[in-house]
Amino acid sequence: MTLGSRAAAVLLAVVMVFTPAAMPSAVSASSQTDARASAKEAAQIEIVSFDALDAGIASQSVSVGNEESDITLPDKISGTDASGQTVSVPVTWKSDRAFSSQTPGDVFTLTAEIKSGYISSAALPKITVRIKDATGLTISGLMTEQKKTAGKDLTDDIQISPAGTYEVELQMLQNGKWTRLETFTTDSSGSVIIKYPRQWYAQESSKWRVVVRSDGSSSDLVSSTVNVTAKRVYQTPGNYFKIHSSRIVLHGGGYTLRTGYMGLKVRRVNHYFGIGSHYWPRYTYTTKRYVKKFQRRHHLKATGNVNEATWLKMGFSRDSWYHLGSYTSPLKVSMTSTKKQCVEAMISRAYQYKGSDYTVGASGTPSQGCDCSGLVMQCLYAAGIDPLPSSSVRHSHPGYEYESAKLFANKKLKKVSVSRLKRGDLVFYGNSSVYHIAIYLGHGRIIDSWPNHVKTHRLHFQPVMGARRVFA
Repeated sequence: MTLGSRAAAVLLAVVMVFTPAAMPSAVSASSQTDARASAKEAAQIEIVSFDALDAGIASQSVSVGNEESDITLPDKISGTDASGQTVSVPVTWKSDRAFSSQTPGDVFTLTAEIKSGYISSAALPKITVRIKDATGLTISGLMTEQKKTAGKDLTDDIQISPAGTYEVELQMLQNGKWTRLETFTTDSSGSVIIKYPRQWYAQESSKWRVVVRSDGSSSDLVSSTVNVTAKRVYQTPGNYFKIHSSRIVLHGGGYTLRTGYMGLKVRRVNHYFGIGSHYWPRYTYTTKRYVKKFQRRHHLKATGNVNEATWLKMGFSRDSWYHLGSYTSPLKVSMTSTKKQCVEAMISRAYQYKGSDYTVGASGTPSQGCDCSGLVMQCLYAAGIDPLPSSSVRHSHPGYEYESAKLFANKKLKKVSVSRLKRGDLVFYGNSSVYHIAIYLGHGRIIDSWPNHVKTHRLHFQPVMGARRVFA
């Protein structure tokens, strides 16, 4: 049977199945069943093999900046069905990931998806798409990994080919977006020295790239990402507390006030009721009794504990609820700070608290007040030191009034002899246990928070229990 006569026979069978009025009376029931099966099989053609795609289709390249629409995607591909016949199969194409052409060297794989009416027992054809640099442009000499001490010059001597004068942008990844920071122009040979601005050492690590602007006849050239690591001029050695490159942020300031708590939030509650001490604020059973009465008057659950709802009903702000007990001083050191500058950052912050109120369990701003360990923690924060597990948040909780003792026991501070004190060392006082801490200023003087203010005075060696060095 020829292909034409076979097709005619199939067409006749279809007409016979789907047009009962035209069906000859001599056709048996079994013949009708066979015809329906044939129609069903024809509607679900099995493809046992696909013809290979042309080399230029199966493996393609597009320049940086192009879209998926620039790829050649055939809407039909040839194959062989189970009966050995050649068929043209309608297809769509699905990429293994969202198509993006921003980085040279990226490879995407697109796989054929056959439409309904066909099934495949053969591997589906694939198209490989590689992202290439802008047509005709290449870049060499660019370092993809840079590591240098902060404050030094950081440069890249790059060459753009073919030779010519090009505009070159140096971009930095900021908040998830590439931002142009500097623009350079190559000489006629395509050479240029890229000098990184000082933002490269504003933090310990950053990401950069170079974009070469084309003349408009082709896409721009986008380099691979350059990972820059800045080394601190000074970092504490060994296992001592490390210096952070950004302001230390504490969480957990929105704690509920209960019996035994201290600090600035408690002082504010006590002041609201006109009870307690300004310098020694504690959440006592008297505080709890006043809070219960307040909660009943304002139709709040009378627990005697101050939660956020009670705090707000007392007229205090939501911001103060979360941040009054979790304040940290702004950073006063940078990646270029020397050891001496780190010590001075801590001491200069201490002087900003001079005259501040002594407030037990507090570690607030200079205008809010702090106790001895609260002062020291704020000075450490200013110098980039996070003295965990001690923190200004924990300091207000019951059982953590004497963070000075916790700091004294912390092995991440270097133990030093009191006879060999240096400026910036921490001096600890106590008898059987530590109860006070001060910062040594040199020349026999200290600064500390002691009832009822932060002040400087002479170092008294009794009862000094020991000393610790922050910047070893």
